[in-house]
Amino acid sequence: MEKITQLEEAIAQRDGLLDKICQLEEVAESLRSENLSLKVNTEEVVKAGVENFMSQFKFTQDYENFQAFFVNFGAQQVLNEVKELHPNLDLSNIEVDYPSPEEAKDGVGQPPTDGAEDSVDQPLVEGA
Repeated sequence: MEKITQLEEAIAQRDGLLDKICQLEEVAESLRSENLSLKVNTEEVVKAGVENFMSQFKFTQDYENFQAFFVNFGAQQVLNEVKELHPNLDLSNIEVDYPSPEEAKDGVGQPPTDGAEDSVDQPLVEGA
């Protein structure tokens, strides 16, 4: 009789554990779907943030610094090619001074801006 009672208790415990397993599986599935939803929302937020940054980047000082650097870098490349193609041409009075992006960030090599001058009107090449 005692073994039957122990067996019935073990079956009851097993049934209780199976119920808990089913509940935990439901919770796990709920957490998986919530995780997927959060992942999708995160991807949408990141995409919106990147798009916002990209649309606003052209209005930042970093954009202006890189733009000035690469425009002046291009001018230096053209000047080097002219020197190569015309070695007898005296270009000693023409020099392109372009700062690195880090220097441009610090304002080194930038034309003074007092509000009256527009930096677009500044010559890219000294002596021009």
